Parts: sequence; structure tokens; C-alpha cells
Amino acid sequence: MKNQLDLIYSSENEENEALKQDTLASLIPLIEDKAEYVAKYIREQELIAKVQKEEAKALTEAAKKTENRVAKLMEQVDYCMNQIGTKELQAGAYKFKYTKGREVVEVNEVEVPEEYFELKPVLKYDKNDFKKLLKEGKQITGVSLVRKPDTLSLK
Repeated sequence: MKNQLDLIYSSENEENEALKQDTLASLIPLIEDKAEYVAKYIREQELIAKVQKEEAKALTEAAKKTENRVAKLMEQVDYCMNQIGTKELQAGAYKFKYTKGREVVEVNEVEVPEEYFELKPVLKYDKNDFKKLLKEGKQITGVSLVRKPDTLSLK
């Protein structure tokens, strides 16, 4: 349809003007029919998109519930392992074990001496440098080395 319209509009001859108008008049019902089908298809696609969004929302909620269920089960295993005092538990083909929590540097920027900040438009510090200094035994006000809690994993 688009090609036919382009062809009609591309001829610049005035003698063809009446022919153009007649052709355009005859194409209007065809364009209206095609536009109706396009409109129906657009509505169908909008409904499909709406249903897909609702499905995605439902799946996201279901996944969150499943994740919460897994977290509760892991808490139960964690409690049991703590009660019997073990760091590993072989459960058939599976193994529960604690992995060491990663060390992170916690910084109270108000208490840190300015000498540890880099001179830039904004005061900035490097936690990795802090970690090295703390490991070397250096005491820095406002900075401490804290171990995150051990995490329980299932393999």
C-alpha cells in the first residue's frame, strides 16, 4: 500500500492530477480496511504485553517467596549445625559448610585524619590502603578491620 501511494505522489505531471485523485479516492476504503486490521493487531499486541507484564510480576513474586523459603531452610540448617558444633555437614550428595566471611574496612570519615585522604576536589580515601596499614599494625582513628559473618553454602 505504501509503495502504491509513493508511486502516485511521485509523478509530477498535472495531467495526471485527476488520475491521482481518482486513484487516491479508490484507495481510501482499502486503507481504512488495512488500518482496521492494523488497529486490531496493535490492540492484540498491547494485551499480550499487558499479560506478559502481569506474568512477570507474578513470577517475580513467586521467585521472592521461593528465595525466602530457601533462606528460612538455610537458617534452620545453620541453627542445627551451630547446636551440634560443626562447620561442615555431609548430607548425601550435598555438603553444607561455612565459608569464611570477607574482611571489609569500615571507615568513619569524621574520625579519620586528613593525611589519609587524597587531595582532590572531594576528600577521598582508599580502603585497600587502609586494610594494608591495619594489617601492618598501624592504628588509624576511625578505621577498623571487621570480618563479615561466615556464610553457609550448599554444594
